[in-house]
Amino acid sequence: ENLPFKDKTFSTIICTEVIEHQPDPGPTVKELKRVLVKNGILIGTVPTTSLIWFLRFLSSTCPQGEPFHKNYQKAELAKLFKDFKVLKLKKIILGMSYLFILERL
Repeated sequence: ENLPFKDKTFSTIICTEVIEHQPDPGPTVKELKRVLVKNGILIGTVPTTSLIWFLRFLSSTCPQGEPFHKNYQKAELAKLFKDFKVLKLKKIILGMSYLFILERL
């Protein structure tokens, strides 16, 4: 939520499997926007509801006592990214995650 970089430092940011661990993702997304240059690109992924995620508890590598974790729906992401131009927002990896590619306005 408090990146140690000056405003408009980066032209591209990759943020995969991070936002879903934030109880309130708004400040994180705002901070990512702050450090992007105008027309900069934010690329990332977040999980969504899927049968495969539900069955994850069967895996021996499933973390026990995992910290906060949210599965997103498309409408939630559109609202979260309202201050960006959405270039791509689609399900990937057998419908387990959303890929987003956003442009800072």
